[in-house]
Amino acid sequence: MSRFPLVPLVLLVSLSALVACAPKPCTVHTASDGSVTLSCPDGTSATLRDGKDGKDGQNGATCTASANGDGSYTLTCPGSSPITIHDGASCTASANGDGSYTLTCPGSAPVTVHDGQPGQNGQDGQDAAPCSATSDGAGNVTITCPGSAPVTVHDGTNGQDGKSCTVATDAHGVVWITCPDGTAAAISAPVCGNGEVETGEVCDDGNQVGGGCSADCRVQQLANLGSSARISNVAVAGNTLYVLGIANNNASEEFVDSFTLGNETGTQLASNATLGGGLAATNDGVFFTQETPPALEHVAATGGAPSEVAVGAGGLFFDLVQVGDTLVYNAVDSTDPSNTGLFAVPVAGGQASKLSDQEVYNLETDGTTIFSVGNSNEIYAQTLQGNAAAIYQAQAGYHLEQLLAVNATDVFAVVDGSGSSTPPNYVEIPRSGDSAQVLAPVSVQSSEMAADASNLYVCDGSPTSLRVIRTSDGQAHSAGQDCSRYGVVRVIGPALYWSNGGLLFRGALGKL
Repeated sequence: MSRFPLVPLVLLVSLSALVACAPKPCTVHTASDGSVTLSCPDGTSATLRDGKDGKDGQNGATCTASANGDGSYTLTCPGSSPITIHDGASCTASANGDGSYTLTCPGSAPVTVHDGQPGQNGQDGQDAAPCSATSDGAGNVTITCPGSAPVTVHDGTNGQDGKSCTVATDAHGVVWITCPDGTAAAISAPVCGNGEVETGEVCDDGNQVGGGCSADCRVQQLANLGSSARISNVAVAGNTLYVLGIANNNASEEFVDSFTLGNETGTQLASNATLGGGLAATNDGVFFTQETPPALEHVAATGGAPSEVAVGAGGLFFDLVQVGDTLVYNAVDSTDPSNTGLFAVPVAGGQASKLSDQEVYNLETDGTTIFSVGNSNEIYAQTLQGNAAAIYQAQAGYHLEQLLAVNATDVFAVVDGSGSSTPPNYVEIPRSGDSAQVLAPVSVQSSEMAADASNLYVCDGSPTSLRVIRTSDGQAHSAGQDCSRYGVVRVIGPALYWSNGGLLFRGALGKL
């Protein structure tokens, strides 16, 4: 607002004339109410005051912007003509091939940029002065390092020698170790002949004559079916031994006997002209297969008549293995394929179920997986939950015998060629899927073989004897025990069982 909006033009002209003529100037006085009074020597005066504020103006209208769909926008503001603006052209960059790039922007001259040159390496720092050590010859060593005070170290004084412990063996073969501080330890080394079965021993009858235990406690005779009989299978449950025997080497007179370990005289539980050869045992008794009529039979441990666990429609029942609480057997029916395959039935009894349709023989198990030999020169692996899968196929011109042994990592089989130039061999087949390897040659093929973690056990040679083949390198040695080619060789727990005619033996694994 103007400082003097109320002064008339005439008054200003008059004042100008007075100021020009009067010898004294006018004075200006500002009052407390903001008014200004002009007083002149001729007695005239005028008072001026601020005018009142005017009313506030109205708010102006806002501008608006709208997109035109082509990348441009139109701005419209009150009292102005609309203005349309467009996106500007972008800059471009192009490589020149020499490490430089040219940038071109609209309305500007092109600019070329280059990679910078590497900086020069700095100079190497100086090596620090090393520490030094000096000896005074009396066991004292002074270590001096730059910037640090010297440090002297001394050899310690040797301690006194401790007193020795004593070792003594008493009359019972126990080794006593006694030390000066009063502590003592007793070590009982296995003593064959003391009547106690100890580590590394399979039996110890106290050196009784006719007790069935060998003089070194490594081999025990378990059963004797007579000189004209032959043992073809064995199963163990607790302290009870079950054997499948053939009387007078005549396959038409087969039977199952039970023995208490340590007693070579058994009790016959079942007899049939056409037993299948399979045998499995539990604390409740023994299970065995029967070819005609085809069935899986059970006899209680206390004896009694056999009872049928599973019955076949027409196929022949052969081998038998136990996987947990399940019995698995193979059956073959040349007239009805539905009766051929691998079957499972609970130990407690119940309906048999079919695991696979393959015609297979010679069942073996590691407690989880069932292994078998197919009739087309392959080896199958089968679980209770899945289908059978071939893990090995013999090459053309080679034949896979119906003979298997398994351990935790490998399957062992016998493979022979069609001519004399390719004799049979024991073959190691890794379960991991790696290539099979020839382990050792076969001399006289056994009807059974067994394996533990380190060795393959076979009845081979002429005359036949128990051979131990080391699986790590194929080296073989004789266990010094006679055996029957068509007998039994089986690993059960910590022992190996084998037969020689009607005699059954067992030996400690790793000691044969």
